[in-house]
Amino acid sequence: MRRTLPLLFVTTIVLVAALAGAGSAAARAAEGWQRATVAGASHALFFSDVAMLDGAVGLAVGDVDEHLKVRPAIYRTGDGGATWAEVAIADRYGVLDGVAFSDAQHAWAVGADYGSGDRQSPLLLASADGGLTWKDAALDGQHGLLSVQFPTSSVGYVTSDSGELYSTTSGGAAWARSVAAPDDVYLTGLSFTDATHGWVCGPQGNEDFYGGRCYVTADSGATWKDVTPDPDALLFDCSFLPGGAGWVVSQNGKIFHTADGGTTWLRQAAAVGANVDFSGIDFVDAQNGWAVGSCWPGGFGWAIILHTTDGGQTWTQQDLGVTSAAGQMAARDALSAWAVGGDGLVLRTGDGGGAGFTPTARPVTSALNAPKVRKGAAATFRFTVTDPGVPRARVSLLIYDAKHKLKKTVVAGFRPTGSAEKHEVRLTLPAGRYTWRVTCIDYAGRMQAKAGSSTLVVKPATR
Repeated sequence: MRRTLPLLFVTTIVLVAALAGAGSAAARAAEGWQRATVAGASHALFFSDVAMLDGAVGLAVGDVDEHLKVRPAIYRTGDGGATWAEVAIADRYGVLDGVAFSDAQHAWAVGADYGSGDRQSPLLLASADGGLTWKDAALDGQHGLLSVQFPTSSVGYVTSDSGELYSTTSGGAAWARSVAAPDDVYLTGLSFTDATHGWVCGPQGNEDFYGGRCYVTADSGATWKDVTPDPDALLFDCSFLPGGAGWVVSQNGKIFHTADGGTTWLRQAAAVGANVDFSGIDFVDAQNGWAVGSCWPGGFGWAIILHTTDGGQTWTQQDLGVTSAAGQMAARDALSAWAVGGDGLVLRTGDGGGAGFTPTARPVTSALNAPKVRKGAAATFRFTVTDPGVPRARVSLLIYDAKHKLKKTVVAGFRPTGSAEKHEVRLTLPAGRYTWRVTCIDYAGRMQAKAGSSTLVVKPATR
């Protein structure tokens, strides 16, 4: 239903799946999360949102970066998300950030039409045949749209990147605009439990975000009450149930829960590091839900999904392999869910996500050798990462001179934990004695408890 801050930095994403090599989806069992086949998937394709009509038909929206312009994209599946194909829409410069079904035939996609290059026009597309064909729908405004939801076939809501809420009671034939939040609140999260009761949330600060807000309405958006759990947290998505139980997620691995519609909040414990930015959450009942996000160590991004079966009292990180950054998801029941993200990523599960792991301690890195090498030659660095229950970590080697100044950073990539590893790199550092450290951010998004270190000697080049 929305594009969120971590995924705005799509230009910084690298294709981490390639770094994982053969040790990813192909080596995993058929259970758990599986990567779908997406026609034309590439580094240029970015999915912002996904919606499933039932167990078979679904839609994913986003954009394709064609260098000279970015164009909106809609993909459709008819086989439960195993395969996806692009649907033709009118060509334009813009993006799509949200998608929803209002009934078996009608679907809606929202975003921004950039026109000459500035984000000035809301983009609303409508389908009357289950997402097979699309046409523009009229909507007045000057801001991009982020999220869309239809709690009934006739009542629908759309949020903007400027605190606005659009509502319809006629199945989209006409829309009314109102204000749900200050104009510097980027309303990425939208969750209505019926035609009148709903919540919105999002980061605050005109994209130079410094906090986040959450609001609730009990009169179809006519009035709103601030129920922000933490004004310093960059909130990105929310999921509420009838009766007022709800969850909100943010950057820095934070998940907040309320049982009374937002009057009181409790931060739930999730065994992830501060490098994890949660951007999507979806609960199907009071016990079963998923939170999705990405780990962002030094510009890299890979997907992280947490699962709970006890209302968030405990969260288990599920095994995805090492795959591209993810930002949003949709769940239909306790077993069926879909997640989308960068590089044309679509993940799906039909068994609740399969087995997972709950880390109990941060990883520990150890340096195993003290290389000696001539300038210009290749040095071999040996190291290990000890990390019970977490299968992979992104490893970097940091080389410091005698004055403790960082002279070189070597990215060793994703490596398995619990085994001795090595990495070779050609060094052109001046002759001298150095210290090297091995650091990591593990598959759970946490940095090592202590960086292992050793010495490095660079000899003068052979004359």
